[in-house]
Amino acid sequence: MSEKDRPTPRIRLAETPEEQKQWMAQWRLAEQGLLEVKRKELRAMTESDAVASFNALDLPPDLGWRSPAREQSLGIVEQQRIFGKARPH
Repeated sequence: MSEKDRPTPRIRLAETPEEQKQWMAQWRLAEQGLLEVKRKELRAMTESDAVASFNALDLPPDLGWRSPAREQSLGIVEQQRIFGKARPH
């Protein structure tokens, strides 16, 4: 039987309280795993990766405007400089 000839599997809902608890426990574990993947990806992200991700967003022009000087930088170094000036010495 080919892949397209197979009947679509029926979804079985968690009907009993015990099945519902197991279902929730499974999703809580999945959430923890997905959060860890997200943390690792963010730690490994370079500034150029972040710029590329931001530039890939389909934002309305008036919402996502950045000066041409910011097209290749997120301005993290500039932000740290400003925060440093605001910090009491």
